[in-house]
Parts: sequence; structure tokens; C-alpha cells
Amino acid sequence: MTVRAALGHNPWLVRPLPGRGELIAGITLHSTRSGNASDDEYDDGPGTERWGMHPDNGSAAQGWGTFWDRLIWRDGTRLICTDVDREFASWTAGFGNVGPPTAWALGHYYVQIELSQSRPDQPFSDASIEELAKETGELSRRYDFPIVRIPFVTQQENPKPRGITTHEGSANGVKLGKSDPGDLFPWATFIEKAQAYKSEGDPMSEDKIRSTILDWSQSDDFGEAVIAAISTRGFKTTTERLNYAIVIRERVDAAIARLMQAGSSTELADVETTLAAINTVLDGLANRETP
Repeated sequence: MTVRAALGHNPWLVRPLPGRGELIAGITLHSTRSGNASDDEYDDGPGTERWGMHPDNGSAAQGWGTFWDRLIWRDGTRLICTDVDREFASWTAGFGNVGPPTAWALGHYYVQIELSQSRPDQPFSDASIEELAKETGELSRRYDFPIVRIPFVTQQENPKPRGITTHEGSANGVKLGKSDPGDLFPWATFIEKAQAYKSEGDPMSEDKIRSTILDWSQSDDFGEAVIAAISTRGFKTTTERLNYAIVIRERVDAAIARLMQAGSSTELADVETTLAAINTVLDGLANRETP
């Protein structure tokens, strides 16, 4: 299993939405659908990740472009692309034919998950479905929505239906002619696996959690700081811990980048200054509610 942060994204692809975590009612399933290859083993994931950083993907002037909260490659690599508790992808599944205040955007209330499938007739890989099931089980437990398929959302319902939506099964999808995830999506297998992960969690040990975090940390000090920050958060599974650690690392990287832009690159060579930047971020994250 590989769970990591996305390599980056154009700044206009993610927007702040404070309190989004309290709004989440479920997930929305998408397929990447680049159409780039006829090979059934082709993995659309890497190219989709790069598209998130491509200069032709939207613009600052228009203020949006295509993006997602999670991206799952064909080989099972799972990317954390937004902090779903406080931000959203600027354009995944928006409004249908009716706009606000009558209707609502799908991307605000459902975690948007892109699954590698380059063409509608490419079978989904077992690895991608396994990782999707893990992600769904974790999100279901964290945000308390049932693992049930919602056939269609008009995007005018209130309260919002809780469960699993699809782009094709939404007012926005109908407006745009979407067909993802399509007829090849293995619903029975996915639902069974997701329910199992919700109930049982990931059985990996505390030692594995620790070693994985330290492996990708910038230093042992940084890794220990991350472990300390999540140790009392109430996470029940390895992947939930790793996802939270990834959010921490993203925010620390952003804090360090801001220091460097302010001309503090010399001071950053000093370990104490670097750790001070890290601890500032950790202090802010410590105030978040335990999932």
C-alpha cells in the first residue's frame, strides 16, 4: 500500500471551505478517462496527477480547473490531494441545471474520488478497488455516512443524501453527459470490501505506522513531531493516521515555503528554526476535532 500526498497542484485548483468536514455526507466516484491508451493495463493515475500541475489545467484568471480530493492509481497508489475538512477541489462535480440557492454543488458535500480508468471499456484493477474500499471505509467511519449506493442525486435534496454517489448519477453529471464510473464498476465487490474495512480497520501494527511515517519524514525530529501530534487523535487505523500525517507534512512544507519566500532561507539551515515552523503548524492542527 502506498498512501502519499499529491506532488502538487495549480493554486487555483483548491479553494478554502472552512468547516467542510462538518458538511460531508459521503463520497462521489469518478473515472479519470484520459483516453490515452488502448492497453487494458495502462495506468491513468500518473498522468492524471501531472494534469493537476499542468499550466493548461484552468487558470488563475478563471479561478478553477479540474481537480479532486483523492486519486487512486491502477496499481493501488492512493493520493491525498486536499484537506477535506477545510478545503475543496475547485471543479469536480458542480451544480446541475439549477444553481444556488435552490441547488448545491456536489463537490462541497461529498469527497471527490478519481479512480484510474483511461477508457469506459477498461476494466478497473483489483488493486484500485481494494484501495478505494479502504478509503471509503475510513471516510465512512470518520464522517458517519453509510456504505450504500445512492442511485441519483438531484442536488436539490435537503438534508443531503448520505452515502456513495457517482458523477453519472448526479444532476451535474447528466448536464455534462458524464458516464463515470460506468457499467464496469464492480459494485458488489466494492461495497462488501468497504463495509469490511469500516468494521475492521487496517490491521497493521503501531510499529508499522511509526516506521512508515519516519521513512518519508524529512528528519527523525520531524517524524517524531508528527507521531506525537497524531498519537492522541483517536485514529483507529494505520491509513487514517498516515492520511493525517500527510496533511501535517503538506502544511509544514507550505509554512517552510512561506519562510523561504520571506528571505529566511539562511535561518532554515538551523534545526531549531525549522522545528519552530513545524511546531507552529502542529499547534494549529492540534485544535482540530478528533475524527
